[in-house]
Amino acid sequence: MSSIQKSTPKSSAVALDDINSMIISKPTRRTVPDAEPRQVTTRAKSGSKRRKTSEPDIDLFDIEKRLHDVLTEEFSRLKVHHEKRIAEYEETLTRIRSAAAAKDKTITNLEKDKQDLEAQLLHSEMGIHEAAMNATDEAKVCAARAILQDRIEMAQEAMDSSFDRATWEVASWEMEQKNLGGDEELEQAAVDAGEAGTSGVPTTEGCW
Repeated sequence: MSSIQKSTPKSSAVALDDINSMIISKPTRRTVPDAEPRQVTTRAKSGSKRRKTSEPDIDLFDIEKRLHDVLTEEFSRLKVHHEKRIAEYEETLTRIRSAAAAKDKTITNLEKDKQDLEAQLLHSEMGIHEAAMNATDEAKVCAARAILQDRIEMAQEAMDSSFDRATWEVASWEMEQKNLGGDEELEQAAVDAGEAGTSGVPTTEGCW
């Protein structure tokens, strides 16, 4: 009993000291020696490395210059081609315009000729109508002359007591006078003719 009581404080003091020392002291981290990094190589990477080392260096400036030269050459070729086509189109357009102008001129000339022919036709129609009117008037004048001359002859014959009046063609004479419009028209035709002599006796000169 006495031995247990004496030993307990000592053992408890040791235990407390150990706990305090554990609390105060920082736990030490166990260091593990660094392992060598594992080198992982693949075929693709090794192959790419081999390709990079085998391919020549690419000059971007040279590539750009070549591309510029190619594009410039192609543009020049297209420009020449299109300029040639444009010149051909302009030449064709000029020919078409010239042909159209010639056609317009021809149409204008034809229209003028048509108008001239229409004017000539109208003038001819008027001339024919006037000639027909003159011919009709002249025929009337000639007939009037003949009838008036027959009247004069009949008057002279009537004064001759030995003349046979049965030979007079009175019916035909009256018919002709009626066709001429009667005595007034007959006298007017004779006056319009202006062919009567100073003696007032009409002549048939110039008639049928």
